[in-house]
Amino acid sequence: MSSSIISSFKSLNVAAAQDYLDHEAIFQASYQYLAKVKEFRDIKAVHNVMVALINSDRYYRALEFLKQVPEDILREFPLEKAYIYYKTGDLTSVEELFASSLDSVEVSDILKTALKHVMAQCYYQSGHMLKALELYQELKNESRVDNELDIACNERAIISQLPSGSHVKVPMMSVSEHEKSYDFIFNEALIELRNNDIEKCLALLKKASSMCHEKNAAFDPADLLAELAPIELALAYVYQVTAHTSEATATLKSLDMDAVTDLMTKHIIKANLVSLTGAPDNVNFTARELNYKDVLHHNRNKMTRSQFRSLVNNHLLLAYQGNTLSKSSSYCTTPLMKLFSEEFGDYTPRIFKLLVRLDIKMADLNTEANWKAISKKIYKLSLLELAKETISDTAVDAALLLVLVNTKSGKFDQSIAVLEQIGHRELASDFSTFHASLFGALVNLYEATKSHKKLATLFSSMIEKFATFTAGDLKNSALYNFVRSVVFRLIGVDSDIDVGLILHTLQTARPDDGCIKTVLGGTSSSTERDLAAQDDVETLLEVDVDQLMAQIPQAHVLSKKGSKKGQSASYKVTKKARKPKFSKTKVVKLGDNFDVNSLDPERWLPMKLRSYYRPPKRDKRKARGHQGALERSPAPSSQSTSTKSKQQKKKKKKGWK
Repeated sequence: MSSSIISSFKSLNVAAAQDYLDHEAIFQASYQYLAKVKEFRDIKAVHNVMVALINSDRYYRALEFLKQVPEDILREFPLEKAYIYYKTGDLTSVEELFASSLDSVEVSDILKTALKHVMAQCYYQSGHMLKALELYQELKNESRVDNELDIACNERAIISQLPSGSHVKVPMMSVSEHEKSYDFIFNEALIELRNNDIEKCLALLKKASSMCHEKNAAFDPADLLAELAPIELALAYVYQVTAHTSEATATLKSLDMDAVTDLMTKHIIKANLVSLTGAPDNVNFTARELNYKDVLHHNRNKMTRSQFRSLVNNHLLLAYQGNTLSKSSSYCTTPLMKLFSEEFGDYTPRIFKLLVRLDIKMADLNTEANWKAISKKIYKLSLLELAKETISDTAVDAALLLVLVNTKSGKFDQSIAVLEQIGHRELASDFSTFHASLFGALVNLYEATKSHKKLATLFSSMIEKFATFTAGDLKNSALYNFVRSVVFRLIGVDSDIDVGLILHTLQTARPDDGCIKTVLGGTSSSTERDLAAQDDVETLLEVDVDQLMAQIPQAHVLSKKGSKKGQSASYKVTKKARKPKFSKTKVVKLGDNFDVNSLDPERWLPMKLRSYYRPPKRDKRKARGHQGALERSPAPSSQSTSTKSKQQKKKKKKGWK
C-alpha cells in the first residue's frame, strides 16, 4: 500500500493543476504520503498540501494541517503560514511571524517583501488602515521587484477607506498618465468620494468604466462583469446618495445577474436594488432573497471588518422586522456582541437581543399607543438591573433603548432617571467602567429639557473626576477622547469651570495633540496641517456657487392621504393672511412745509416712557389693584359713593327669590 502512495505522490504534476478537482487530488496524494510514509516530515509534500488547500480556499483545514507538521519543517514556509493566518483572521499570529521573519538572516529579501504584502493586507482587512498604508509606502521606497502601479493602486484603496478627518489626503505615489489603469482611476474616484467631490468622482468612475470596457472587450461576459461590477456598483451608489434614484436603478439593472459569479457582488446588487425600491411588502421573502447568513458564511474571510459589521447589522434588522430573530441567534452571541461593542462601539446586536428578550416587535415600536407600555417595561428592567452591585451590559442596553422610546414620545423622565443613576455610579467607580455614550445622551436630554442647572452640575462632577486621572490613565485611547471632547465642549460654551489642569494632563499623555497645544497657548503650527485647504485660494475662488447648488439632492416629498372627517387637527396652526399696511412699492412723499425740527425728539421712545404720556382710565383702574388689595394710603370714602354702590346691588337682585 505504501508503494502505491509513493508512486502516486511522485507522479503528481503540481504545475498543471487548474481547477478544484486537480488541487483536491494533489492534496489527497500528498497528505497520504505525509501521514503514512513520511510522518509529516517531507518538505515537498508539506508544500504541496499547503498550496493545494490555499488554492481550494480551505483555510481552516490548512490551519488544522499546520498543527500536525513539526515546527522545524514549517520554518521553511513563513509566507504560506502567514497567508493562512491572514485568511483565518489571526492578526496576532501574522504579526509575530512577520516580526520574526524580518529579523531572520535566513529569509531572503524577496520573501520579506512578500511577507510585507501579506501583513499590509491583513492590516487592511482588520481595519488598521494607517498601519497598512505605512507598509505600502515602505514597499514603494524599498522594493525593486514590485510593480509600482499595483502598489499605487493599493495605496489609494487604503486612503479611500480612511476617516474624513484623517491627516492623509493626497497619495504619496504618483503614476504617469499613460500608465494609469482603470483600477488606479477607480481608486482615485473613491478618494474623491471620500473628499465629497461628487462631480470629480462621477467623472473618474465613468472614465474607469469606459477603460474597462475597452481593455476587456475580448473577454467573455462573466470575466468582463467581474472586472466591471465594482466600478458600476460605486457609480450606482453615488447616484443613490445624490438622490438620482432612476440613474442608480438603471445602472444596477444593467448588470447581468446571471453572469455574476462572485457571491458578494451578487448580494450587493440585490441589496442595493431593494434599498432603492423602499420597504418591501413581504419582509421574509426579501430576507430569503438576500440570504445574509449564506453570504456571511462564505465571504467572512474576504470582507473587511467594516463590511462584516454592515452585513451583520442589515441581517439583524431584516430578521427583527420579519419576527424571525431569536435570542439564540448566532449573531447575538457573547463573542460577537463583545467584538461589536469593543472594536466598533456598536451595541446593535445587544439592543436587538434585548428587544427579542422583552418581546417588543417592530410594529409595537411604530405604534404610538404602545409607547407608554414599552417604556414601562424597559424602565422596570432597568431598575432591576441597577439594583445589582455592578452595572451590567443589560442595564446599559436598556438605558439606550429607553432613550430611543422616550424620544419618540417626547417624555424623558424615565430615561433621565436611569441615566442619572448610571452616571452617578460610574463617576464614583474606576474609569474602565465609563460609557461615554450614556454621558453624551444625558447631556443631550438635559439640553432638550432645558435643565441647565443639572447640566452644570453634571459637568462639574465630570471635571472633578477627570482631575483625578493621571497621564498614564489617559493612555487609554477611548478615555482620552472622552475627556478631550468634554473639555472642548466646556471651552466652546465659555463655561466657568476650570479645565486648565486637565488640559495639561492631556498634553502630557499626548504631546503631539495640536489642538491641546494651541489651547494652552502654544503655536498653532501643529494644527495648520489639519486646517489647511487642499486647494489654493485661487482655485477655491473659481468655484461656481450655482453649479454647487445644482448638485444638492432634492428631498422627495411623499404625498399623504387626507385626514378623515372629524379627525383632530389641533397640531396644525394656521393664520389668516393679513393685508399689509403699506404697499411694497409705496413711496413716502414729504410735504413742502416739512420741517425736521418740528419732529418729536422723544419719538424713538416707547409711548409709555415719553414725558407727555398720560395713561387712559382703564390703566388707572388697573393701577389701583385687584379686589382685596391693600391701599397705599388710607382715604375716607364719600357718602355718595356708598349710596351709589348700594343702588347698583339692588338692581342686580332680580329673578328667583
